[in-house]
Amino acid sequence: MRCSRFIALSSVLVALGGATGCVEEADSQLDVEGLRRDFATAQDVVPLPKAAAMARLTDICPPARADELCVALRAEDYARARAAVAAALSGAEPGQATVDPAIRYYLRERSVSLVVWNILTDRGRAAPPADYASAAAAVLDEHYPAYKDDPGHFAMARRPLPPNDGAICASQDTLVIFPGVLRLQDRSEFVEQTRAIREALPCLRTVVVDTEDFMDPAVNAAVAKRTIEQLAGARAGLHFVGYSQGSTNALRTLVDNPDIAARVRSVLTLNSAAHGSEVVDVLLQALASMERKEDVCTQLPAYAGPTCAWAKAQSPRPAELLVSRIASDLGITSAEMAAVDPNATLEIVREFLRGHIAGVRSLGTAEAEAFWKNRGAALPRGIVYTSFRSAISDTEKNLPPSNAVFYHLLTHAGGDAPYNDMQVLLAKQSLGGPLADREVMLPVAEGNHWQWEYTEGQMDALMPAHMTERARQRELLVAYAQSLFEAGLLR
Repeated sequence: MRCSRFIALSSVLVALGGATGCVEEADSQLDVEGLRRDFATAQDVVPLPKAAAMARLTDICPPARADELCVALRAEDYARARAAVAAALSGAEPGQATVDPAIRYYLRERSVSLVVWNILTDRGRAAPPADYASAAAAVLDEHYPAYKDDPGHFAMARRPLPPNDGAICASQDTLVIFPGVLRLQDRSEFVEQTRAIREALPCLRTVVVDTEDFMDPAVNAAVAKRTIEQLAGARAGLHFVGYSQGSTNALRTLVDNPDIAARVRSVLTLNSAAHGSEVVDVLLQALASMERKEDVCTQLPAYAGPTCAWAKAQSPRPAELLVSRIASDLGITSAEMAAVDPNATLEIVREFLRGHIAGVRSLGTAEAEAFWKNRGAALPRGIVYTSFRSAISDTEKNLPPSNAVFYHLLTHAGGDAPYNDMQVLLAKQSLGGPLADREVMLPVAEGNHWQWEYTEGQMDALMPAHMTERARQRELLVAYAQSLFEAGLLR
């Protein structure tokens, strides 16, 4: 079993980016099936296909556009389109080219196409199926169900288009991975994905930034700077991949280090927490209310009302119940102990936060808003930014009981767009802001906050194994690396 330490953070403090694999899966105590029924009958909820809608080729490339790329895309001449995109991205600041929505469209569709190809061919080790279109449709329906009833998407993914041969790549670039807010003790996050990338693209080096648990993004950015400075090839290109809080750390590294930013050609964010999460907002406010001996349910935002009502139904002291959940998930106390001596429980949590408050706050919406307001304009605009997003639409298959409380909270925080990955609302997983005119937003995948990042054996104590096995983490990152190579972004 892989453990971060004896103190195992699983539900509340593991939220938004990590897992320890050291605790038993907790009973959610929530009626998830009832929750699903509530959403199915709600009249004011935007349907997921609408919330996940993407621009269509007909909107991006109307007949009036007669440029090389749009002509190729309309003709489904993808080799010609690939060459046009590679030429457009060949400059020193490739992100400037992604202002063109046709280039963003191509990069989006090619990324999905390569994910499908890698799944159907076992990352190129098996022949593609004879009926490729039908097999591809099944993969798309499974992993991108928000678009299941809309055949107008993913035309490229339904054709067997192999990636460029990675063996001919001679790049000296490095893929720098920023992990989540909690680390596994053996630092095995992304090991399987990077191994798969090396098989597909032996030229592309990879390094994982060795950050510690729940640290301030400024501290993590400094760790990233030291890591990058130790790499061979001081002039080689860099490609950032940030998962959860790692997305925030990657962005902070860019704005804090202009010399490093000048070498970065692409950034991929996975289930980004760069705009924060209401889960952490409620956590911090509940702790404050408990310290002040206030009625927690009157102090929390209105969207937390249903979750607080659940806590009240479980205990006459709902704030203490919420904090006891935290303490029991820390692994150094239990809900039963908290019921006997809630003050001791609060002191336990206080002690943890003394050394980690900046890291915890960085995951809240206020801190995130401050970053975008004060530092967002400093983000370099010559980088190709891509965001991978996911949401749980099938709670039976993809919502682990350990995080049902968070899912419940976020569904109400989302208002008429309740979709979330159990840690971050879907609407907040893309970067947007000053990058909105050039960000490549990938289609919404099915899955929770952990499924697309963790591999087999890393999450079994917090999430049923079948959930980890269902997502195709290796294929996703291999496809991304292949798309960088095809687009000429590796140098």
